[in-house]
Amino acid sequence: MDPADVVSLPMTKPFIDVNSYHAYGLSIIQTSPENSLAWIMMNYIQLYGVPDSTNGDFIHFTTSSHFSDIPRSYVSRLHIDDVYKFFPNIVDFVMDRIRDGHYVNTILDEYYIPGTRAYGKYPFTHNILIHGFDRKKGVFQAAGYWNKPAVYAFGRNIPFKAFEQAFRNIAPISQYMNQTFEMIRYPYDSNRYIDAAFNIDVIKAFLLDYLEGKPHIERDPKRIRFVYGTKVYGLLTDMLVKQLNAPEGCHLIHLKTLQTIVNHKQMMAQRVNYLLREGWIRRKSSTAGCAGVQDSAENIHNIFAKYIWNKDKALLERMIVRTNDLVQKERAFIEALLEDITTGGVHRARFR
Repeated sequence: MDPADVVSLPMTKPFIDVNSYHAYGLSIIQTSPENSLAWIMMNYIQLYGVPDSTNGDFIHFTTSSHFSDIPRSYVSRLHIDDVYKFFPNIVDFVMDRIRDGHYVNTILDEYYIPGTRAYGKYPFTHNILIHGFDRKKGVFQAAGYWNKPAVYAFGRNIPFKAFEQAFRNIAPISQYMNQTFEMIRYPYDSNRYIDAAFNIDVIKAFLLDYLEGKPHIERDPKRIRFVYGTKVYGLLTDMLVKQLNAPEGCHLIHLKTLQTIVNHKQMMAQRVNYLLREGWIRRKSSTAGCAGVQDSAENIHNIFAKYIWNKDKALLERMIVRTNDLVQKERAFIEALLEDITTGGVHRARFR
């Protein structure tokens, strides 16, 4: 039998798309909600902030989205140098991997990738996820960040020739994970070492730690000086004050910081709907409270996007006020949600 000419592995819109680190994994595992949804809802609750950040992107989810940390995923890795050495026909190698059901995550130089902001302008090494191909048309299907400003999307076509050029011309990379060529299978039932069973107590513990600004479990010594949970907003306001007093041309905050906060509220809305649907909470007011928090976060994000364009520092002052309001609104929402989970859990147990 001839090998398949067209293969497209399943992908879907992820709950979190602020960066590839989360978007690629979630785009894959959300295609199988029976295997992934419970785990997703128990994670992506806690945030951490980096006081010493120098690139403006200083607020992040604590949950790891490395493929090896996701339940029921199987990851094989090759060093990029070994791929160069042992697989001279990179196009055929990637097609073979996809035919076998593997997604391929690798770094490329986006200078050669049509549709990216760096295309034809400047070298820019970034990872792109390949999830399909059409051999007769000579294209791979890819997930990545396209246009300017960059927007996450999947199903975008990369010509085989452009892919090969982008792969062969990668600049030296210092980060260990970016030196690897990853092949991912999902779902992979033999990989069950990560507990993915739903546990409402895990959600309660993470929500409480988020509310109180405490790390739930933190083993990385590099994160000792980080701030957690609702305390990240204090870090944000501190950075806004510094930006307010900074000289012209000094950029201390990246829009991705605000996008992370918006993604966090969008993810919380998904979680509230899940808990309501599964009977863990009973008050529809939790949905309304979450929507109010999300609206506030999106408003702050939009104000900063406007500031990027016109540099009106009055907008930063407005953001400081709105951020302080957001903290109070979110604290009230989470306190009410924790109470709703407690009473809803009792009711659920009684009537099962």
